[in-house]
Amino acid sequence: NVWCGLLDGCIVGPYFIEGNLTGEAYLNLLQNELPEMLENINLHTVQNMWIQQDGA
Repeated sequence: NVWCGLLDGCIVGPYFIEGNLTGEAYLNLLQNELPEMLENINLHTVQNMWIQQDGA
């Protein structure tokens, strides 16, 4: 599985998840990996972003 995002004209990621995408793996992405990937994005953009999920 791979996660990536588009934010303010920048590609965020990719982030590779080994095996099945579980709630635990996704929570790890949101809490631990995503903040580091967003370090080079404008703070105002990060504070106003939305995360869209497809219900997986």
